[in-house]
Amino acid sequence: MTSFNNDEFRCPLKDGFKILKKDIGSLPLNRAIRDLVESYDHRHASKDDVAKELETQINTYLQAIQSALEYRHNQADILINVIDSDCKYSRLKIAEAMTLLREIIDRHEKTVLQQISTIEQEQKKQLEDYKNPLKNELHNLNIQKATFEMLITSNNSTKLLQMNKKFDDYMNKTNATLISFRIPTRTEYHLEGLDQFQILKQKIEQYGRYVEIPPYHNSELEQFIAENRTKQKFDLTGRNLTDLDMKIVADVLKESMTLTELYLAHNQIEEQGAQHIADALKRNRTLTILGLTENRIGHQGAQYIANALRTNQTLTTLYLKGNQIGEQGAQHIAYALRTNQTLTTLGLQQNQIEEQGAQHIAYALEINRTLTTLDLRENSIEEEEIQWMQQSLKSNKNLTVYW
Repeated sequence: MTSFNNDEFRCPLKDGFKILKKDIGSLPLNRAIRDLVESYDHRHASKDDVAKELETQINTYLQAIQSALEYRHNQADILINVIDSDCKYSRLKIAEAMTLLREIIDRHEKTVLQQISTIEQEQKKQLEDYKNPLKNELHNLNIQKATFEMLITSNNSTKLLQMNKKFDDYMNKTNATLISFRIPTRTEYHLEGLDQFQILKQKIEQYGRYVEIPPYHNSELEQFIAENRTKQKFDLTGRNLTDLDMKIVADVLKESMTLTELYLAHNQIEEQGAQHIADALKRNRTLTILGLTENRIGHQGAQYIANALRTNQTLTTLYLKGNQIGEQGAQHIAYALRTNQTLTTLGLQQNQIEEQGAQHIAYALEINRTLTTLDLRENSIEEEEIQWMQQSLKSNKNLTVYW
């Protein structure tokens, strides 16, 4: 298996291996034997490696299952609290509405009853006032009748003839009085709209009902997700997506094990949509790039994202250009940067951060040593303030800031 030359043994493979004659006892095995030995060692080494890898994989899967179960358990608890809160709110609102309705009905009933009573009293008084003179005339009539009866009973014709003029005067006067006593008329009233109460009852029964809210759907977005679910990149730029759409995107982000890049620039995302995305970031373990350029998340939306950055350990790039986060939003982001150890690129252009907001960022970067690129252009930061911040950040050698 070897060649002998000048007291040397050389490998026939001519691989440069040689040994002196006196050291022949230590001569290596030939290539075939060496390959066999190496294969044997490799098989045993591979088995150990595979076992170790399998152990790690199973452990990872078990942890993933535990995490998924705990997440679903927590979501169930959250939904229970939401149901409790929603039902309490609904009970309160229907009670307020029904109380108001009862107050309106009671007030209207009281008003109408008072109106009826007032009209009743006025009409009765008018008739009583009309009856009083009539009573006087009846009294006078009874006197005249009694006088007349006395004369008839006495059979005194002379006296009767003497009283004739008095009787004529009485009758003429009484006739004139009766003419002045016009027979009263009654003004009639009726309850208008009572026939509408049945319709009103039906309307009341239709209002304030506890009805199911149909789930929100965006067929175009859902089709995009279905077609790209296993891909590493979602580009949803410029699709007029709203806060409701972010709930759909966030649900995917929470469960995804492959998505690493998510671009949501130039949409209609506001603070509620930012909250959905932030909640997903607290759970997601794969996303490294998030683009929210040119939306309207405001300072409240920035706070939601900042809270997520405190726990998220995978996101490295965040674009928030043109989101109107202002000084308050910059302060929230700054607080997150004090503890975040994964973010390397942060875009905050065109956010009305101004000097105060920029100072918050600068103070945070005196602690943070992970961020390498920061874009603060078009934020109304004066040159004097920029110079101060450049001096303040001079010790952070790895950081590049664009003003």
